Amino acid sequence: MLPQLIVFDLDGTLVDSASTVSSILNKMRFELGKVPLPKTLYAGLISLGAEALISKSLEIYDVEINSSLADFRDRYANIKTSVDDIYPGAIEALRHLQSIGVSLGLCTNKPRALTEKVLHDTGLDNFFPFICAGGDFLAAKPHPDNLLACLNHYQISNLDTWFVGDSTVDQMTAKNVAVKFIFHRCGYDDGVEQNATYASFDNFSFFNI
Repeated sequence: MLPQLIVFDLDGTLVDSASTVSSILNKMRFELGKVPLPKTLYAGLISLGAEALISKSLEIYDVEINSSLADFRDRYANIKTSVDDIYPGAIEALRHLQSIGVSLGLCTNKPRALTEKVLHDTGLDNFFPFICAGGDFLAAKPHPDNLLACLNHYQISNLDTWFVGDSTVDQMTAKNVAVKFIFHRCGYDDGVEQNATYASFDNFSFFNI
């Protein structure tokens, strides 16, 4: 049985952003005289957070990270996210959930400006009246404040909420708020404890119940 509220993560859950990320970072690597890296490698780094992604992808450290991260985000802001990056079946699932009255929220560590841009580019903004994005709170996921903001907005109990994500950060976020964690297996899994999930799926038809 579906809950009253379902909160989704963004990258690796609704949108496969690895193509965009790898394109930008490989161009940055080229400008640094470094060889390109495969998309699969970047996909495995996305869930680690922006600073770690930049550090490991560009092989830079300390003060260089901040300037390179700003550069990366500027480039990202100037690339239109394709609707083809939405995972197959996600739009149909969101439409179904919306039509039967399930409240929908979004909770991501992606900065708000980029989050809103991706949602607008893909049309996903039509499904999420409330989003909590990176920078909205001092601490990022898995700090509970981020997911709690969604529950508080809708005034819905943690007992009647699912959090859908693809990473250990998402799993820990759900645990910290005591909500059921739904694992998207086709995302950027970085070691999710599958035996500690409420459910898992690799096809969005999972939500058509």
